[in-house]
Order: sequence, then C-alpha cells, then structure tokens
Amino acid sequence: MVVAFGFLSTTPFFLMMKGMIKNRKTSTFRVLPLFVAGLVSLLMSGRIYAQRTLQLDMQAHGNFSELLYGRGAGIVQGLPLSTFTLEGTGLDKIGSTYFFIDLEVGNANVFSDKMLGGTYIEFTREWCFWRKSRLSGLSVHTEFDAGVGYGGDSWGSRANGWDFKTALLGGLSYTWLDPGKWMVQLQLLNRYTLKDRYGNGGEGFQMTLVWQYDPVKWFTFSGYGDFFANPEGGRLGPEAFHVVVEPYCWFNITGYLAVGTRIRTSYNFYKDCGTYDRRFYCAPTIGLKWIMN
Repeated sequence: MVVAFGFLSTTPFFLMMKGMIKNRKTSTFRVLPLFVAGLVSLLMSGRIYAQRTLQLDMQAHGNFSELLYGRGAGIVQGLPLSTFTLEGTGLDKIGSTYFFIDLEVGNANVFSDKMLGGTYIEFTREWCFWRKSRLSGLSVHTEFDAGVGYGGDSWGSRANGWDFKTALLGGLSYTWLDPGKWMVQLQLLNRYTLKDRYGNGGEGFQMTLVWQYDPVKWFTFSGYGDFFANPEGGRLGPEAFHVVVEPYCWFNITGYLAVGTRIRTSYNFYKDCGTYDRRFYCAPTIGLKWIMN
C-alpha cells in the first residue's frame, strides 16, 4: 500500500517535469518547489502511515461545469472535465499533517488538446506542543500551496481558468470538536505568494474555515471556505480578493467506499483572457471515494 501511495503521490510531479521540458513554457523555479513538496509529503506521510495513524483516501470526480456554462473559450476554458484526488490526514504527538494532490484530466477548452489539465497540491502542518493544556485547540499552522496548469491559450500559461500560484502560509488555527460527531476549525494566516512573470504576487492574507459533521454513520458533510488576497500588480485592489467555498456530501456505503458530491462555489477565482472575472460560479461534481485504510 505504501508503494502504491508513493507512486500515486509522485507521478503527477514527474508528469509536470516532463511537460516542462517538452514545452519549455513553465519555469523550473515553479515546478521544482512542487516536486520537492511532493517528496517531503511522501516521506513524512509514509512515516505516519507506517505507524498506522495516517488515513488515506482516493477520490474521482466528474465535473458538470461544461453543462452549466457551455463548452468553449472564456471562463470555462481551464476547467477540468474530471479530477482525481489523493488525500491524507494524520495525527501525532505534536500536531497533525494534512495534504491533498489534485490531478486534473480533460479540459473544457475546445482549443486545447491537452489531456492533463494540471496538478495542484496543498500540504499543511499543524504544530501543537501544548496538547494536554487548556489551549489544546490552538495550533501554529504552516502551509504550502502550488500547482502547474497546462493551458491551451496564447499566453503560454493558465491565463484562463485556474490560476495556480505558489504560496507559503503561516499563522494560527483554533479547533473546536466533539470527537466522532463534528469539528470546526478557523485559520488566520499570512499568505506570501511568489511573484509570477507579470509581477503579480507578494504578501497577502488568508482566512479559512474548515468543518466536518457526521450526524449518522452513513453520511458526512465536510468542506472548507477560503477568503484570501493575492496582490495583483503589486497592490491589493478589488481584483486581488478571492473567495472559494467547497462543501462535500458523502454517503458512506461501507467503511471503505462512499459516493457523493463536491460543489465548488467561488467569486473572482477564475480568469478570463488573462484577468480575473469578478463573478460568482458554481461547479458541482459527482464523486466516488475509496478510503484506503
């Protein structure tokens, strides 16, 4: 199982390296941190998995954005037709580890012949050295976000659709929970986005709300909401603020298999012709989840 996990975790990064070398459109400095982060997450999570404290799951989602917004250029140009996700959560004596890797397949852009839409990773680490104290819900939060998109546009990058930016985040989080029933976490983070070739990036912020609710054994309602700022052109104007909310509804068929949906709702999250489209979008999916342990 660990070998399979390692293969699935690192394959997207090797594919990105191959695409970078072939197309020469993606800077090594954008791909290398991703590759290193993938290896780090693999090593750390492999160790936790060996101690049987890491829960892994794989998800496959079919997206219906094309049905809602049509097929062609514009805002749906970068939206994937399907998404495969590897997700891991682990607890240890001094905190917790969480990561996921998205591999996007297919593209709603009629001008693109790319099979891979892109790859995105988030790797987070919560540090809590005072778990046995009254402040056990408070943690120091560190996070690495990055991705590479394969666009079919004339800009040679994902000018339309998802805008993958490498970001380093740090701050505090607080968790309220009733084990086995519900969990709510609030994160207040400083967000530093590496600047792209257009000069966009720099220091911003992010507020995140994470939740999970298990009212009965056969149903789980979970998700997150992000409100964050990425400086555009060196400033925090209206185009720099973004909102993404992703609720998940899972119907647990067995202890290892679930079916459900992910509904990505967003504002000012996608790009159209190289600039953010300050509109609201909803992208539902139908998904299948396999809990690996």
